[in-house]
Amino acid sequence: MFAVVITEKGGAQRRMEFDKNEVTIGRVQGNDIILPKGNVSKRHSRIVLKDNRFIVVDLKSTNGTYVNGRKITSPLVVKPGDKVYIGDFIITVEGLDGAGASVPPAGPPAAMGAGGPPPMPQPSGGPPPMPAPQPMGGPPPMPAPQPIAPQPAPQPIAAPAPQAAPPPMPAPQPMAPPAPQPAPALMPAPPTRRRAAARAATRARPGRRAGASWDRRRRCARARRPRRSRRPP
Repeated sequence: MFAVVITEKGGAQRRMEFDKNEVTIGRVQGNDIILPKGNVSKRHSRIVLKDNRFIVVDLKSTNGTYVNGRKITSPLVVKPGDKVYIGDFIITVEGLDGAGASVPPAGPPAAMGAGGPPPMPQPSGGPPPMPAPQPMGGPPPMPAPQPIAPQPAPQPIAAPAPQAAPPPMPAPQPMAPPAPQPAPALMPAPPTRRRAAARAATRARPGRRAGASWDRRRRCARARRPRRSRRPP
């Protein structure tokens, strides 16, 4: 039989006694000692009593198990008074009925002297040695960060297929120059205008008597005209 003292950081302390040789510690139901904290694994560690010795075994927990501030990687023998750190809890073991206590070997019996009194016990050479001070329980070191899995390399992007070149545009047809339009025919001036133009052309220059040539032609025309005889009424 043995007892386990559990102390939560900043919390209360409790004591549990067991009458078996192995107890398990974890976060979920089914363990002998349940520590409901997020930094405690489902099945964190195990304490085994074998040959009057306490052995602490880490069950491949995420944050690890520490004994006196050192992380264990294999089963480790602990003594009563050693501090086991699991998450935010400190656990110590205590033996009952002499479990876990080392028993010194007995010495040979003293020889009885013939016909004399038994020899007096020899005084010890000095005061009994003082027990070594237990190290103060400090916070366990922070667990080493978990390695980050490498990210897969990005897949290369396939180059787009070249687009077919568009067909060439047809050359523009040359525009034929417009045919020249025939010039409009000049309309003959009316007779009245021709007469007016002729009269204007025959007008005398400034300073001369107007209508001289016209009178001359008029007199010539009268001279050529035959005279008609006048009959008496």
